[in-house]
Amino acid sequence: MADPRQLQILEAIEELLRSGLAAAEVEFRRNDFSLTDPGESDSVSMYDGDPGAPIEELVGGSKTYRHEIPLEIAPTQSSADRRIHDIHGRIKILVKADRSLGGLVDYLDLTELANAPVPVSESKTLTTGLASLIAEYTL
Repeated sequence: MADPRQLQILEAIEELLRSGLAAAEVEFRRNDFSLTDPGESDSVSMYDGDPGAPIEELVGGSKTYRHEIPLEIAPTQSSADRRIHDIHGRIKILVKADRSLGGLVDYLDLTELANAPVPVSESKTLTTGLASLIAEYTL
């Protein structure tokens, strides 16, 4: 992350997920896209994403970004599909409750859920849920 405010936004999102998903293990994985077996508890991995080029440049040098922050929801093996949807639904409620992250972003949204089978080892495959948080902000 080039800008300290972008890191502050990511840390605020991590805290939002940790506080709202107390039963799941939430991990901020900076550019580490390897899946880990959730083991005994559900897990949500959050990645840096890339704010990319600004979507808008304003007078005075300010730039507006649309930052996609990938999430990977890995439930325990039991009732995987239902758990993925439950966790995604709880994240959606958290986002709707504070779309500005306490004033850090202009708008926060959550994409629809996609399920994906992911091989963890030669003999084991997990079903994970993939979604992204979209944070729009001006620096």
